[in-house]
Amino acid sequence: MMSPDEVDKFIAALDNTFLRRGAVRELARLGDVRAAEPLINAVRNDDDPKLIEPVTRGLIRIGEGALPALLDAIHSDNKTLRELAAEVLGEIGSQAAVKPLIGILLNDPAKFVKMEAVASLGKLGSSEAVDPLITMLGSEDKFLRWTVVEALGEIGDIRAVEPLVNMLNDESEEVKTATQQSLDKLGYKLGGVIDAL
Repeated sequence: MMSPDEVDKFIAALDNTFLRRGAVRELARLGDVRAAEPLINAVRNDDDPKLIEPVTRGLIRIGEGALPALLDAIHSDNKTLRELAAEVLGEIGSQAAVKPLIGILLNDPAKFVKMEAVASLGKLGSSEAVDPLITMLGSEDKFLRWTVVEALGEIGDIRAVEPLVNMLNDESEEVKTATQQSLDKLGYKLGGVIDAL
């Protein structure tokens, strides 16, 4: 087990460009709550793509202790950091993330940040997200529609049935396939859905 002094040394090493990757890996492995903000700042201040995976892993390991730093990070000007935060919030599984993720879904201009928010809302399974997700079914982006359809299937709320049935007419075959899978998860086969409507 690491002593507090050793954790502090790894946190301090994040300031050194040559030591940063190794320090991130060690802090991710340790999962110490004191590392949450420094790990987020490593991504905020360095565009090294090799930091993303270990920072993500570390924040997931820290769990709910990372929530304050993550909830702050989703408002960052840094698109990569917002995307990472949206993903990790879903992996941690705290219902405290639902409203902030809905805010991202409705207001963030970046497609991939929205997609991570949608996927996380699906993992969290909150019925509070159903209506905002349904509004996103009209997106022009087929990948966003696909992700929304999958999230609605994961949440499993009956309010999604009729909007999902309408998605069976989507122009994208991928969206149609995902829609049928989501309807199946909701316990509806195509014939039964049509009869129910």
